[in-house]
Amino acid sequence: MRHLALLLITLAAIVCASAVAASPTQDAGIFVEPSISLLNGDVAVAPGSYAVYPFSLSQGSRVVARLSVTGGSGNGLDVALLDLENFHLFASGRPFRPYPDCSGRVSANAEFSCTVPLTNVYHLVLDNRRAVLMSRRVRAYVFAVAPEPTEQSKAAEKALGEAYQQLKRLFVFPDFGIAVRHCGTENAFSAPDITHCIELSESLEKQGLSNANSFVLLHEMGHSLLRLWDQPLWDNEDAADEFATVFFIMGNQPEPALEAARWSAARDSQREALAKVWVDDRHSLSIQRSRNIARWLNEGDELLRRWQRVLVPNMQTDALRALLTERGTVAWLDRSLVEQEVKRRSESSQ
Repeated sequence: MRHLALLLITLAAIVCASAVAASPTQDAGIFVEPSISLLNGDVAVAPGSYAVYPFSLSQGSRVVARLSVTGGSGNGLDVALLDLENFHLFASGRPFRPYPDCSGRVSANAEFSCTVPLTNVYHLVLDNRRAVLMSRRVRAYVFAVAPEPTEQSKAAEKALGEAYQQLKRLFVFPDFGIAVRHCGTENAFSAPDITHCIELSESLEKQGLSNANSFVLLHEMGHSLLRLWDQPLWDNEDAADEFATVFFIMGNQPEPALEAARWSAARDSQREALAKVWVDDRHSLSIQRSRNIARWLNEGDELLRRWQRVLVPNMQTDALRALLTERGTVAWLDRSLVEQEVKRRSESSQ
């Protein structure tokens, strides 16, 4: 998850620019699901044939298969998860025993989930041998969740935890959790604990926009922090987009915001506009969100100056003092605002 490293770099750049010393902080609730993608794409299965996808799984792994089948009358397709022994029986035409919770007849959309009892090589079989004339087209999304954290999930948790601690060095706020997991949809949300869906992360990576994941995470952090700071626009999607853009400007890392703008521009805004007639949706049209991000990036220091009255009262005192002792000139900084906040805190502590 390369975007986590970029998020860490961005927050670290802001902390270093403010010359804030590291200090011990309480660990947040950080969780990254130890899952691996097994199959994600479109499959065509010819009539009278089957497709097989083998993968190795450890004992206790949970397999989830989400399938959508089209083509032919009834769109029927037989699906079976087999261990190595039963796959050999299947391939030789002999009776076999599939895992019942991950097997069955699919005629449109289906989701299977099962836990494998042993470490083994397993085979997912998409069987269209009942068909005589028509192929079946399968949209398959299959993943496995390991029973214990993996090296990859532990590394991602470490990167997220470090990014969170950088945020704590800058700002004062009650702790909130961050989870990266499968959700069943391409989404991210906060309440104020943040959930970043792996489906969205994988979709952005397939589009060559993996850095946009950092923007999504900071967007959700914007919702969480503004809510915890009792700001009236915490639930406003444009405000959260603006918050994320502010951070990437401060960290001199515009690429995640640019990729988020490209991602929004490529979405079907006409379809979104029609859907708004029937569905309550707080989000602006994607094309407008793209234009907003581009405009904010061009504003640069002007945008940062506008956000000072929200950020300064919620910054750590050490971060405020570091800004005042900055050797260079911070073009966007209202020194009098920072001085007043430091003075207010000093007087209130006496």
